[in-house]
Amino acid sequence: MKKFLILILLAIIFTSVLFSCEIKNNPAANPASDFEYTIDGDNVTITKFIGTSEELIIPDKIDGKSVTTIGRMAFMYNNFTKIVIPDSVTTIEDHAFAYSVLLTTVTLSKNITTIDYSIFRDCGSLSSIIIPEGVTAINGIAFRGCVSLADLSIPDSVIFIADEAFAQCDLITGETREKILKINPKAFDDTL
Repeated sequence: MKKFLILILLAIIFTSVLFSCEIKNNPAANPASDFEYTIDGDNVTITKFIGTSEELIIPDKIDGKSVTTIGRMAFMYNNFTKIVIPDSVTTIEDHAFAYSVLLTTVTLSKNITTIDYSIFRDCGSLSSIIIPEGVTAINGIAFRGCVSLADLSIPDSVIFIADEAFAQCDLITGETREKILKINPKAFDDTL
């Protein structure tokens, strides 16, 4: 019985140490004071970034309410290098991150269904992005001017890609480019 209790105690200590290390390795979300936002019922829409960090980790809750929407132009012209969008977000409105020229890495919410108009337009340093399963549409000029974008994953759930969605994205090649062109032959056109 004594050996059994010692084994249980060791298992509890080991689990506690493992869990606390995991927490320390997860980056903390930016505080609510870094954002301007609106509250509608139980939902928060972030409308502007007023913080100074170079890495943006959007919180899943502000004032105890779920962050569900990134508003139109909320993070446009910022100097982020990295953005993490929590799974509580279901909508990212147009121009949300446009012209953020230092942005290299984005982790999208798994619960968005549309990549809206001009979301990442002219994010020239963005080199890699995974579009989550469940996204069905990529709207016009969503990635226009992302000249460093070479590593792109598009799920089979995408059935619509607007004209010029990938204009000036010449590094997208191979199967991914073929998949995009099969959905819309004008996805790489550049008429602006």
